[in-house]
Amino acid sequence: METRKRRIVEVAIVSSLIQLTVLLLAIGVCVGQTQTPKPETLVLGFMNPLSGGAAAWGTASLGGAEVAVEDINAKGGVTVQGKRYIMRLIVEDDKYNPEVAMTIGHKFVYRDKVKFFIGPMGSALLEALLPVIITPNKIITATTAFSPIAKTKYSFVFVSSPAEKGPSFFRFLQEKYPKTSSICIVYPNDASGISVKDTLTKLGKAAGFTVVGVEAYERGTSDFYPLMSRVTKMKPDIIEYCNSPDGDVALMVRSGYELGYKGLNTIGTVDADFVKFVRIAGKEGAEGFIMCRPAAYDSPDATPKERDIFGRYLQKHGKNAPVSVVLMSHYGATWNLARAIEKANTFDPDVIVDVLEGLNLEMPIGICRFGGQKTYGIKRQLVEPIFYTQIKDGKGVLIGKALGECP
Repeated sequence: METRKRRIVEVAIVSSLIQLTVLLLAIGVCVGQTQTPKPETLVLGFMNPLSGGAAAWGTASLGGAEVAVEDINAKGGVTVQGKRYIMRLIVEDDKYNPEVAMTIGHKFVYRDKVKFFIGPMGSALLEALLPVIITPNKIITATTAFSPIAKTKYSFVFVSSPAEKGPSFFRFLQEKYPKTSSICIVYPNDASGISVKDTLTKLGKAAGFTVVGVEAYERGTSDFYPLMSRVTKMKPDIIEYCNSPDGDVALMVRSGYELGYKGLNTIGTVDADFVKFVRIAGKEGAEGFIMCRPAAYDSPDATPKERDIFGRYLQKHGKNAPVSVVLMSHYGATWNLARAIEKANTFDPDVIVDVLEGLNLEMPIGICRFGGQKTYGIKRQLVEPIFYTQIKDGKGVLIGKALGECP
């Protein structure tokens, strides 16, 4: 009798264990079904100069893109058709060289399968990339290249170009320095430099300045005495350095100072790193130099977002990292590209570009927009506030501001 009872109890226990196992398996299946799927990766191809004379711009632009990717991923990445994507940068140094950029472009498209580019920042480089990024691939490119060739269907310019900054800049010079009337324009001898030179020559003449000379130099030049000897002999009131990298401009300004030039040095459509510029040009040579950029991103004049981006950039790249407006441009380019992809809810480039064109752009400076329909026949040019800063006693001081023009 006792044996029979023991068997009944054993059967009951086994039965209960089987039921419990089935229940646990069922719970496990349910939990597995409700777990959030692992996000996929959305790759952005970043190319800008990280070495050479324009490395300061490239380093700052990389910092802006890096901080933007951090912010995008911190909010969960980008969701497209219910699937979540975490963003990742593939970084390459284009050395501000069109041939290098073309090689990188092929690598990004055909090996890395990249559909979105951040960069390049030179018109000559973007021109070299056009056969890769437009036909047949339709690669959406967030660039800071200046020339009209940058305004293609799939390319968006996230910094004001000389065509937008030039009119305001020349008006500013006339108001601030009414006794100036002559100007010499110095430019790097490539597609980017020629485009900016042509634009500023036309706008300078239209503003009433006499262009007494136009001088080109080859990128990679280190001895600027022959060039600046020719320029200073023209005795212009203003020497404008177009889109020359700040390292080159600092060397030219130093050479001009040592040759006795007493006029005004300007780079009215791009910017320079204050610390680097003063170190190369010398405190006396740099005095009075005017550039197109805010005074400081850690000052009360900066927005809270600019101060946040700047602080995190210095944490990544060191307290002596170069500073440039492209830090903020590339943050805005990366951030708003992600917004457009998510709002489009597709990776179809033709849909994304339509969304991006009409987006209220969340830039670090505030809400901006794309313009250029009348000027370029397509809305691809960022319209943003413009700031003028002058080096005084080795430091940058904000001396004026205006609004870019691009109907």
